[in-house]
Amino acid sequence: MEIAAVLMISLVLVFGSAPPVHAATTIVLDSSGCTTIGGVWDIPTTTCDLVSSYTLNSGDVLDIPSGTTLFIPSSSTFHVVGTVNNDGDINNFYVVIDDGTVNNSGVLAENCGGTFTNFENVVNSGTIINYGACTLNGVSFTGTFTNSGFGTITNTALIVNYGVFNNLGTIDDTCGGTFTNEAGSTYVGTAPSTTTCTTTTATTTTSTTTTSTVVTSVPEFPGAYSLVFLAFALPVLALMARKSMRPGAG
Repeated sequence: MEIAAVLMISLVLVFGSAPPVHAATTIVLDSSGCTTIGGVWDIPTTTCDLVSSYTLNSGDVLDIPSGTTLFIPSSSTFHVVGTVNNDGDINNFYVVIDDGTVNNSGVLAENCGGTFTNFENVVNSGTIINYGACTLNGVSFTGTFTNSGFGTITNTALIVNYGVFNNLGTIDDTCGGTFTNEAGSTYVGTAPSTTTCTTTTATTTTSTTTTSTVVTSVPEFPGAYSLVFLAFALPVLALMARKSMRPGAG
Protein backbone atom coordinates (compact mmCIF):
# COMPACT_ATOMS: atom_id res chain seq x y z
CA MET A 1 0.00 0.00 0.00
CA GLU A 2 2.82 2.40 0.87
CA ILE A 3 4.53 1.71 -2.49
CA ALA A 4 1.30 2.32 -4.37
CA ALA A 5 0.74 5.56 -2.51
CA VAL A 6 4.26 6.72 -3.28
CA LEU A 7 3.75 5.91 -6.99
CA MET A 8 0.47 7.82 -7.08
CA ILE A 9 2.02 10.84 -5.39
CA SER A 10 4.90 10.70 -7.88
CA LEU A 11 2.48 10.66 -10.81
CA VAL A 12 0.60 13.62 -9.41
CA LEU A 13 3.83 15.55 -8.94
CA VAL A 14 5.01 14.77 -12.48
CA PHE A 15 1.75 15.19 -14.42
CA GLY A 16 -0.11 17.53 -12.08
CA SER A 17 -2.92 15.00 -11.68
CA ALA A 18 -3.52 11.29 -12.01
CA PRO A 19 -3.76 10.13 -15.66
CA PRO A 20 -7.34 9.85 -16.85
CA VAL A 21 -8.86 6.40 -17.06
CA HIS A 22 -10.92 5.66 -20.19
CA ALA A 23 -14.44 4.73 -19.19
CA ALA A 24 -15.78 1.78 -21.16
CA THR A 25 -18.74 2.71 -23.30
CA THR A 26 -21.41 0.61 -24.97
CA ILE A 27 -22.72 2.17 -28.16
CA VAL A 28 -25.91 0.95 -29.82
CA LEU A 29 -25.94 1.78 -33.51
CA ASP A 30 -29.05 3.90 -33.84
CA SER A 31 -29.43 7.57 -34.72
CA SER A 32 -27.73 8.63 -31.48
CA GLY A 33 -25.00 5.98 -31.62
CA CYS A 34 -24.29 6.85 -35.24
CA THR A 35 -23.61 10.44 -34.25
CA THR A 36 -21.31 9.19 -31.47
CA ILE A 37 -19.03 7.42 -33.95
CA GLY A 38 -19.05 10.37 -36.34
CA GLY A 39 -21.53 8.96 -38.82
CA VAL A 40 -24.61 10.26 -40.60
CA TRP A 41 -27.87 8.43 -39.92
CA ASP A 42 -30.27 7.62 -42.76
CA ILE A 43 -33.74 7.08 -41.31
CA PRO A 44 -35.49 5.21 -44.18
CA THR A 45 -32.77 2.54 -44.46
CA THR A 46 -31.64 2.58 -40.79
CA THR A 47 -28.07 2.94 -42.08
CA CYS A 48 -25.15 4.70 -40.43
CA ASP A 49 -22.80 6.17 -43.05
CA LEU A 50 -19.34 6.41 -41.48
CA VAL A 51 -18.29 9.60 -43.24
CA SER A 52 -14.95 9.82 -41.39
CA SER A 53 -12.55 7.27 -39.94
CA TYR A 54 -13.29 6.00 -36.44
CA THR A 55 -11.48 3.95 -33.78
CA LEU A 56 -13.51 1.90 -31.32
CA ASN A 57 -11.32 2.07 -28.24
CA SER A 58 -10.28 -0.82 -26.03
CA GLY A 59 -13.08 -1.70 -23.63
CA ASP A 60 -15.72 -0.03 -25.77
CA VAL A 61 -18.52 -2.07 -27.34
CA LEU A 62 -20.46 -1.34 -30.53
CA ASP A 63 -23.74 -3.22 -30.85
CA ILE A 64 -25.25 -3.32 -34.36
CA PRO A 65 -28.87 -4.51 -34.05
CA SER A 66 -30.65 -6.64 -36.62
CA GLY A 67 -32.06 -4.48 -39.43
CA THR A 68 -29.32 -1.87 -38.99
CA THR A 69 -26.41 -1.29 -41.37
CA LEU A 70 -22.97 0.20 -40.75
CA PHE A 71 -21.81 1.54 -44.13
CA ILE A 72 -18.07 2.17 -44.52
CA PRO A 73 -17.48 4.19 -47.71
CA SER A 74 -14.32 4.30 -49.80
CA SER A 75 -12.90 7.16 -47.74
CA SER A 76 -13.17 5.83 -44.17
CA THR A 77 -11.35 3.35 -41.95
CA PHE A 78 -13.05 1.52 -39.10
CA HIS A 79 -10.45 0.46 -36.53
CA VAL A 80 -11.75 -2.00 -33.94
CA VAL A 81 -9.73 -2.15 -30.73
CA GLY A 82 -12.76 -2.88 -28.57
CA THR A 83 -15.61 -5.26 -29.38
CA VAL A 84 -18.17 -5.22 -32.19
CA ASN A 85 -21.30 -7.33 -31.86
CA ASN A 86 -22.94 -7.42 -35.27
CA ASP A 87 -26.48 -8.74 -35.63
CA GLY A 88 -27.17 -6.49 -38.61
CA ASP A 89 -25.00 -5.62 -41.62
CA ILE A 90 -21.49 -4.24 -41.97
CA ASN A 91 -21.07 -3.08 -45.55
CA ASN A 92 -17.41 -2.27 -46.15
CA PHE A 93 -15.99 -0.51 -49.21
CA TYR A 94 -12.66 0.51 -47.67
CA VAL A 95 -10.79 -0.72 -44.56
CA VAL A 96 -11.73 -2.56 -41.38
CA ILE A 97 -8.86 -3.30 -39.00
CA ASP A 98 -9.58 -5.68 -36.16
CA ASP A 99 -7.26 -5.34 -33.18
CA GLY A 100 -10.07 -6.31 -30.84
CA THR A 101 -13.01 -8.68 -31.24
CA VAL A 102 -15.68 -8.91 -33.93
CA ASN A 103 -18.63 -11.17 -33.16
CA ASN A 104 -20.61 -11.50 -36.38
CA SER A 105 -24.09 -12.99 -36.27
CA GLY A 106 -25.34 -10.91 -39.15
CA VAL A 107 -23.76 -10.09 -42.52
CA LEU A 108 -20.23 -8.79 -43.03
CA ALA A 109 -19.82 -7.83 -46.69
CA GLU A 110 -16.41 -6.96 -48.11
CA ASN A 111 -17.21 -5.13 -51.31
CA CYS A 112 -15.20 -4.02 -54.32
CA GLY A 113 -12.15 -2.25 -52.88
CA GLY A 114 -12.86 -3.31 -49.30
CA THR A 115 -10.29 -4.95 -47.01
CA PHE A 116 -10.77 -6.67 -43.67
CA THR A 117 -7.61 -7.30 -41.65
CA ASN A 118 -7.82 -9.29 -38.43
CA PHE A 119 -5.07 -9.25 -35.81
CA GLU A 120 -7.14 -10.55 -32.91
CA ASN A 121 -10.46 -12.40 -32.78
CA VAL A 122 -13.36 -12.90 -35.16
CA VAL A 123 -16.24 -15.20 -34.30
CA ASN A 124 -18.68 -15.71 -37.16
CA SER A 125 -22.08 -17.33 -36.83
CA GLY A 126 -23.61 -15.30 -39.61
CA THR A 127 -22.51 -14.62 -43.16
CA ILE A 128 -19.30 -13.13 -44.50
CA ILE A 129 -19.25 -12.28 -48.20
CA ASN A 130 -15.96 -11.24 -49.76
CA TYR A 131 -16.16 -9.33 -53.04
CA GLY A 132 -12.72 -7.75 -52.69
CA ALA A 133 -11.55 -9.17 -56.02
CA CYS A 134 -12.10 -5.82 -57.70
CA THR A 135 -8.76 -4.62 -56.29
CA LEU A 136 -7.39 -7.97 -55.11
CA ASN A 137 -7.43 -6.75 -51.51
CA GLY A 138 -9.57 -9.44 -50.01
CA VAL A 139 -9.46 -10.55 -46.38
CA SER A 140 -6.51 -11.49 -44.21
CA PHE A 141 -6.48 -13.02 -40.73
CA THR A 142 -3.47 -12.86 -38.44
CA GLY A 143 -5.30 -13.55 -35.19
CA THR A 144 -7.96 -16.15 -34.51
CA PHE A 145 -11.00 -16.63 -36.70
CA THR A 146 -13.79 -19.03 -35.76
CA ASN A 147 -16.48 -19.82 -38.30
CA SER A 148 -19.21 -21.54 -36.33
CA GLY A 149 -21.47 -24.33 -37.51
CA PHE A 150 -24.02 -21.68 -38.52
CA GLY A 151 -21.46 -19.52 -40.32
CA THR A 152 -21.18 -19.09 -44.08
CA ILE A 153 -18.33 -17.46 -45.99
CA THR A 154 -18.70 -16.84 -49.72
CA ASN A 155 -15.39 -15.85 -51.26
CA THR A 156 -14.98 -14.53 -54.80
CA ALA A 157 -11.58 -12.97 -54.16
CA LEU A 158 -8.70 -13.82 -51.81
CA ILE A 159 -8.72 -14.91 -48.16
CA VAL A 160 -5.32 -15.29 -46.51
CA ASN A 161 -4.84 -16.98 -43.15
CA TYR A 162 -1.73 -16.05 -41.19
CA GLY A 163 -3.06 -17.11 -37.80
CA VAL A 164 -5.55 -19.70 -36.54
CA PHE A 165 -8.66 -20.45 -38.56
CA ASN A 166 -11.31 -22.73 -37.06
CA ASN A 167 -13.96 -23.66 -39.61
CA LEU A 168 -17.02 -25.46 -38.32
CA GLY A 169 -19.30 -24.01 -40.96
CA THR A 170 -19.17 -23.47 -44.72
CA ILE A 171 -16.60 -21.72 -46.89
CA ASP A 172 -17.33 -21.51 -50.61
CA ASP A 173 -14.59 -20.33 -52.97
CA THR A 174 -16.65 -19.35 -55.99
CA CYS A 175 -15.91 -17.71 -59.34
CA GLY A 176 -12.14 -17.94 -58.89
CA GLY A 177 -12.02 -17.22 -55.15
CA THR A 178 -8.94 -18.51 -53.29
CA PHE A 179 -8.33 -19.43 -49.65
CA THR A 180 -4.62 -19.51 -48.75
CA ASN A 181 -3.00 -20.73 -45.53
CA GLU A 182 0.41 -19.12 -45.14
CA ALA A 183 3.42 -20.79 -43.52
CA GLY A 184 3.05 -20.98 -39.75
CA SER A 185 -0.74 -20.70 -39.83
CA THR A 186 -3.22 -23.25 -38.52
CA TYR A 187 -6.40 -24.37 -40.23
CA VAL A 188 -8.80 -26.66 -38.39
CA GLY A 189 -12.08 -28.00 -39.74
CA THR A 190 -13.85 -28.51 -43.03
CA ALA A 191 -11.88 -27.52 -46.12
CA PRO A 192 -13.34 -24.83 -48.39
CA SER A 193 -15.47 -26.03 -51.30
CA THR A 194 -15.04 -24.71 -54.82
CA THR A 195 -17.86 -23.59 -57.07
CA THR A 196 -17.30 -22.79 -60.73
CA CYS A 197 -19.13 -19.83 -62.22
CA THR A 198 -21.83 -20.63 -64.75
CA THR A 199 -22.11 -18.18 -67.60
CA THR A 200 -25.39 -18.08 -69.46
CA THR A 201 -25.40 -16.65 -72.97
CA ALA A 202 -28.75 -15.51 -74.30
CA THR A 203 -29.33 -16.05 -78.01
CA THR A 204 -31.91 -13.92 -79.79
CA THR A 205 -33.40 -15.17 -83.06
CA THR A 206 -35.02 -12.65 -85.35
CA SER A 207 -37.63 -13.94 -87.82
CA THR A 208 -38.51 -11.98 -90.95
CA THR A 209 -41.87 -12.65 -92.58
CA THR A 210 -42.33 -11.72 -96.22
CA THR A 211 -45.89 -11.35 -97.48
CA SER A 212 -46.58 -11.67 -101.22
CA THR A 213 -49.86 -10.49 -102.71
CA VAL A 214 -50.97 -12.25 -105.93
CA VAL A 215 -53.72 -10.69 -108.00
CA THR A 216 -55.35 -13.25 -110.33
CA SER A 217 -56.74 -12.57 -113.87
CA VAL A 218 -54.41 -9.63 -114.34
CA PRO A 219 -51.38 -10.31 -116.60
CA GLU A 220 -48.04 -9.26 -115.24
CA PHE A 221 -47.35 -7.57 -118.61
CA PRO A 222 -50.80 -6.80 -120.25
CA GLY A 223 -49.37 -5.72 -123.65
CA ALA A 224 -47.56 -9.02 -124.23
CA TYR A 225 -50.75 -10.95 -125.07
CA SER A 226 -51.83 -8.30 -127.62
CA LEU A 227 -48.52 -8.54 -129.43
CA VAL A 228 -48.76 -12.33 -129.62
CA PHE A 229 -52.29 -12.08 -131.04
CA LEU A 230 -51.22 -9.60 -133.71
CA ALA A 231 -48.21 -11.77 -134.68
CA PHE A 232 -50.61 -14.61 -135.63
CA ALA A 233 -53.55 -12.57 -136.89
CA LEU A 234 -51.78 -10.30 -139.39
CA PRO A 235 -50.42 -13.09 -141.70
CA VAL A 236 -53.87 -14.72 -141.75
CA LEU A 237 -55.57 -11.45 -142.69
CA ALA A 238 -52.96 -10.81 -145.43
CA LEU A 239 -53.51 -14.26 -146.90
CA MET A 240 -57.28 -13.79 -146.94
CA ALA A 241 -56.84 -10.44 -148.66
CA ARG A 242 -54.70 -11.94 -151.43
CA LYS A 243 -57.26 -14.72 -152.09
CA SER A 244 -60.05 -12.20 -152.38
CA MET A 245 -58.09 -10.25 -154.98
CA ARG A 246 -57.51 -13.29 -157.33
CA PRO A 247 -59.60 -13.41 -160.46
CA GLY A 248 -62.62 -15.56 -160.12
CA ALA A 249 -62.49 -15.45 -156.35
CA GLY A 250 -65.73 -15.15 -154.72
